[in-house]
Amino acid sequence: MMKRKILPLFIFVLTASTILAQVNITFEINTATIPSVDAAGMFIAGGTGFIGNELVPHFEKLNHEVLVLGRTKIDKPNYHQWDGKTLGEWKYELKGTDVLINLTGKSVDCRYTEKNKKEIFDSRTNSIEVLEKAFNEINWTPKSWIQASTATIYRDEYESPNDEE
Repeated sequence: MMKRKILPLFIFVLTASTILAQVNITFEINTATIPSVDAAGMFIAGGTGFIGNELVPHFEKLNHEVLVLGRTKIDKPNYHQWDGKTLGEWKYELKGTDVLINLTGKSVDCRYTEKNKKEIFDSRTNSIEVLEKAFNEINWTPKSWIQASTATIYRDEYESPNDEE
């Protein structure tokens, strides 16, 4: 099995403010954390989620070739649907990838029952294993692998609802 160094880099900063009872999220993307590769081939797993929906257009505007894996089916040639745990024909698209950004994972917008905690954990570790297997099968190693997962902004409360108050 090929050993790969997974970079635990923070590539964005989230700030939230409440305006007219709606929460607006602003992404400040520090592209200095992405290797300096002209028009890098990027593969964003989890690219149809909350963060991915911001990162994909950002890197496309910078002329990066961006391929996306996500649970949501999107009818575009650079988007591939997957479940985060099963290897598919998309693996061949990884060949030539310079940067892999893995954002895959079950939403943390749920109660922390034992079942949900297991799903949150497994959804992150399963995707890493599948992506590693895909790279091994096509005999390719990206120059950078950025692994990013979410954490909640609310306290770990089981008895009452959490809100912005």
